[in-house]
Amino acid sequence: MKKLNLLPQKIKEYVKSHFKVNFSQKKFKEYVELYLEDSELVSKDVAVFLDQAKKTAFPNDNKILISGEDISYSYKKNRIFDKASFEFKRGDKAIIWGPNGCGKTTLSSICLGILKPSHGKIKYGFKYKETPSEKIGIIFQQKKMLDTLTVLDYIAFNAGIYDSTIHTKEIALLTVYFLLGEKIKSKVSNLSGGQKQRLNALLAFTHLPEIVFVDEVTNEIDKKGRKLILDFIKDYFTNKNITLISISHDLYETEKLGEKVYEIKDRKIIESKEIIPKLKKMSKSLHDYENVF
Repeated sequence: MKKLNLLPQKIKEYVKSHFKVNFSQKKFKEYVELYLEDSELVSKDVAVFLDQAKKTAFPNDNKILISGEDISYSYKKNRIFDKASFEFKRGDKAIIWGPNGCGKTTLSSICLGILKPSHGKIKYGFKYKETPSEKIGIIFQQKKMLDTLTVLDYIAFNAGIYDSTIHTKEIALLTVYFLLGEKIKSKVSNLSGGQKQRLNALLAFTHLPEIVFVDEVTNEIDKKGRKLILDFIKDYFTNKNITLISISHDLYETEKLGEKVYEIKDRKIIESKEIIPKLKKMSKSLHDYENVF
């Protein structure tokens, strides 16, 4: 992709000339106003949206979507992976576990094609036109954002890049549900850290990904927004049978989203059967403590 001039009008012109955009800004604003005036309608339509996800779910075929065979990678003189192998199947809800610096984010970057291993192969079990990222959603902390755009323009820009097929009304619904409805005219630069992270999470849903990588998805989000987003992600991904790969140090988030754990240990990637039960117990204790205070 060509380097973008970050002036808002230039970005709009670039999207219009390079991508098919199935998104109406006028309709989007109308739907947002409608939902802001009727919270009961929001709840009703979110339930419909989640139910529709079941009806249009990806097949429950246990297909391997991303796999790595004998992956090796080094950063400077530090060997991160040494002939490590792994596979993520459709519908997996997996946690990447390990201490700081062990290679959790590096593994995600290799799967996304951002980094290339020095040895081994990454294979994708889904079809794409140009790059695997077309079918992959990303919710990373401290993600660089186009701060010169308004929230509305940013959503339109993202929909254009991915040739989004999700309905404008559904994007508006999620925008209000993620507590961003009153911010659509605000520049991204004026959002709080928590609001930026909610926008970041919202954008991962706009192109109907088959697999999503998340890294500290609720970082900087308050308790109310945290529970709302985690509950929605869990329900939607389960109903839609989307593969979720999560990196997190947050016990509640990890226990909420994870069903299996891949531990990075001794430069290998190993599925662990022991960590999830321990996390559930630790998370419950922490949750009980938070409820007291």
